[in-house]
Amino acid sequence: MAKRLSAFRTRAIRLHRWVGLTLGVVAVLFTTAGALLLFRPDAQRAMNEPAFASTRLPGDRPVSLVEALHTVQHGHPEFHVARVWFDGQVYRVFNTERTHWWSVDPGSGRLLGHDGTPLDGFWGVLHNLHTCMLTCTESPGYQAWLTTVVPGTELELSQAVYGLVALTLIGMAVTGLWLGSAALRRGLRVRWSRAGRFARDSDLHRLVGLVAGPFLIVWAVTGSGFQLPWVEQAWYALTPGAAPVPAKETPAAPGHGPDIGLEAAFQDATAVVGPGPQPIMALLPSGSSARYRFRFEAAPATYGDVTDGFRVSVDRYTGRATTEDNAPGSPAATVLWENWRFPVHSGIVAHGWWRLPWLAFGLMPLALLVTGVSATLVRRRVARQRRLARLHRTAANPRDHQDAKTG
Repeated sequence: MAKRLSAFRTRAIRLHRWVGLTLGVVAVLFTTAGALLLFRPDAQRAMNEPAFASTRLPGDRPVSLVEALHTVQHGHPEFHVARVWFDGQVYRVFNTERTHWWSVDPGSGRLLGHDGTPLDGFWGVLHNLHTCMLTCTESPGYQAWLTTVVPGTELELSQAVYGLVALTLIGMAVTGLWLGSAALRRGLRVRWSRAGRFARDSDLHRLVGLVAGPFLIVWAVTGSGFQLPWVEQAWYALTPGAAPVPAKETPAAPGHGPDIGLEAAFQDATAVVGPGPQPIMALLPSGSSARYRFRFEAAPATYGDVTDGFRVSVDRYTGRATTEDNAPGSPAATVLWENWRFPVHSGIVAHGWWRLPWLAFGLMPLALLVTGVSATLVRRRVARQRRLARLHRTAANPRDHQDAKTG
């Protein structure tokens, strides 16, 4: 039994090593990009300070997100508005392509500024890579070939890569935790200069892997849930939660009346929600859509990410309001998946410098790659030196070598 376990451990070590040196490189690109994106909102604020510089004057009064949208419509009629979002500091009113926005002071209704310096270039490529696998047409780095559907499936190539990255992270984390668990019995330590580079890097690799392993599994599961439907299906199959049923887009009935307008739709949605939850997002219908959509939450978190909220859609012609996502009173598993998945995955649930732990854990796969490659190179170099030494001894003493073979 011990021999079989030892043989299995040896195969697991080899598999862990070679998957890490191949697919692991792709996974590191995703995790490193995600770690840097933690501070993308802060960079956006720093690059567009006037758009977030709110002031209060006598007579100012707070405005709703509907009034904020109307402010932009009246001030810039050439700007085709489609969405307004409260980001925790200001209202941002986006255009139909969601590529540009105007900001409005929620405490006064004053138009503050425009995203004069959009996050293109470096930040845009990072966002496109980590969020869309380079398939976001509005971001730099778009690659049309990644939208090709994989034969025999309904998945695009980009989604297949997401799944492969997620499985790689989970597999590397699980095998790393198992292989490194022996270190827990003898105590975690890092042998520094006197033990040599191989011992130091192996110890660092093992230590970082044990710390980062659980977080990598959480990131892999939550991140792949945004792209792969079966991950969400598995969550609801394994938990007591109930998967929310999205509202279907149906064309307007013949002879429908006029559009009720955003303000009336907002009132209908608020009537369904009742007092308490605050609106943080409104989405206007576009194209064949017959619905206004609103997002409410009980306690706005940093940058307006929902941690206790739900959506309400309103028919643009009849005013009939319907609760979407996890309605109030939903099971905890449903709330956890629908509301906390993105804030926990992205780290935006925490303020400013409190997101540094997410940055540290997000960079750990890079540290694992560096230490793993370093240890592998040393191992290969030592093995090559030993092989050359044996060949040298064989060439110098051919009789001894022959005796050893026949002996």
